[in-house]
Amino acid sequence: MALAEEFDVRIVTPGRAQIEYKVERVHTWAKDGWVEIHPDHASIAYALGQGTSTFKLVDGSDLKVGTFTGIAHFHRNLLEIFSPNIEYAEEVDVDRAKSSLHRARQRLAGRDPQVSKKKLEWQRAIDSRDRAIVRLGLKGINVDE
Repeated sequence: MALAEEFDVRIVTPGRAQIEYKVERVHTWAKDGWVEIHPDHASIAYALGQGTSTFKLVDGSDLKVGTFTGIAHFHRNLLEIFSPNIEYAEEVDVDRAKSSLHRARQRLAGRDPQVSKKKLEWQRAIDSRDRAIVRLGLKGINVDE
């Protein structure tokens, strides 16, 4: 039996119609590191982290999508991604992402006068920082940590 050269990706997220692509491979960020999927990959399910998924489309082009948590499941050459939010580079507001990153960093450093250290929601600030970094990365803006 010949190996497949492509597989399907289906993205399901609230507020958007279901999105489908034919791809040669997918490189995505899981909660515990990078996952790369090729045709005929073994079945796998994993939790998505906040990061960039890169789809190598069958026409040879790369498509980058920001994924903001969720789950992914690959079985029989179908990768299904369920995420509360995805974003494409053209949807990113760079000024807004930079402002969000600045606010999150100020809060995490204890330098936000509007938030006392006792009331700081650490995970929320970390998630905000990470989302901003992903969004800026989609636009090709690297952020030093």
